[in-house]
Amino acid sequence: MSPRLRRWLIVLGVLLLLGIAFVWSLPEIVKWQALKQIPAITGRQASIDDVDINLFTGRVAIKKFRLAEADPGQTFVEFERLDVRVIPWSGIFGNVRVAEFRLTAPTVNLVRESATEFNFSDILRRLAASKEGAPPPPPPDPKAKSRWTVAVDHFALIRANISALDRAVTPASEWKIRDLSIEAGNLTTRPSGPVGTLDVRAALNDSPLEFAAQDIDLTPTSFQGKFSIQNFSLLQVRPYLPPMPATLESGVAGMNLAVKLELGQGPGGLAVGLVTGDVALTSLALAQPGKAAAPFLTVPKIGIGLKEVNLVSHVVTLSTIDVEGLDLKAVRDKQERIDLLDLTNKPDEAGAGAPVRGAPVPSKPVAPARTPAGAPAPAPPGGEAKPAAPDYKITIEKVTLKGSATFTDESVSAPPTVLKIGGLTLQATDVTWPAARPMHLDLALILPGG
Repeated sequence: MSPRLRRWLIVLGVLLLLGIAFVWSLPEIVKWQALKQIPAITGRQASIDDVDINLFTGRVAIKKFRLAEADPGQTFVEFERLDVRVIPWSGIFGNVRVAEFRLTAPTVNLVRESATEFNFSDILRRLAASKEGAPPPPPPDPKAKSRWTVAVDHFALIRANISALDRAVTPASEWKIRDLSIEAGNLTTRPSGPVGTLDVRAALNDSPLEFAAQDIDLTPTSFQGKFSIQNFSLLQVRPYLPPMPATLESGVAGMNLAVKLELGQGPGGLAVGLVTGDVALTSLALAQPGKAAAPFLTVPKIGIGLKEVNLVSHVVTLSTIDVEGLDLKAVRDKQERIDLLDLTNKPDEAGAGAPVRGAPVPSKPVAPARTPAGAPAPAPPGGEAKPAAPDYKITIEKVTLKGSATFTDESVSAPPTVLKIGGLTLQATDVTWPAARPMHLDLALILPGG
């Protein structure tokens, strides 16, 4: 063996040993850099149990990741395992193909402290501060086409749990998404590629939620899907409702919707937006705030049929609105005031004369500037205001209401006189808003003593 060949063999052997050492130590290098960079970027403590990397199969696995809250004893984000497998050398042809992306048992804890402050706001501020002074990136060219495409053969999110505590409302509201699972496949940004599928299942607090989509195309983004949520308590949204003359005492909602969307240049960035399905409300009860009496309105069941809601043309067609078992109660007190008339007052009029704690003190009204005698009154800025045209046009093909009404009069006798209207049946067809044509109305009822 010649000396020259011997030197080449030694060099190749050393390079081979270095390559083996690099591949063997690469997972620890990645783990070390991740645990160094993540706290530097977020200002939070992070931990990773193990990292596995196989360059030959394109597989990466991260085990037991945890990102702490600002308080290191609290967990912000954690997951049991992340597995990613990329087809080796797929990027050479401009199409990065992810054979599998699987995230197992992630947990996210969100907190809203105020209208603009969250438990991750400190991370956003650090990211914004790191970009201060940097030149803004050039605006993207909407007509430019990337030579890169990405395809995901299989995506899976398994046993995810998301907790959101909202302290910005009173009382504080807590939302939990439990056992969230997402399965998706054949997602690609390549034009004329295969259409994808998506299946989502979870429980929002105690309400089962499902969403399934087919024919998912990402160029342009379009899909057809079905959404369902059942047994959703409306009391969960009560902290977010504005002040109203009537308060929600109970109610359960459920809906089954079919959705077809396609992004484009239309209103709201949509080229196609269609929604059909049905909505059901049960055990609905409304009461007047500040009054200890029973709810003035109870409805055991309301059914709404969505024939078509067009989000592009803003045309809504409801096939039916069925109200069953309505029970309305009204009382005239000894001062001859009818309680239901208070519903016509604005919410802040109910406590007129009593200042609200924490409310700003109203300033004194400013007297309008006097106009010299004989001078025309100044025109309002911008000319005469014109009423805005309604954004949506609504047609209800059929409305059916069945129930009863009870009127209690405490002003004329003791005990009070009770008048009950039974067998109340109302049926209306071809109801439009804004009114485009006359509707047909039928009313039947049984008067007291009749």
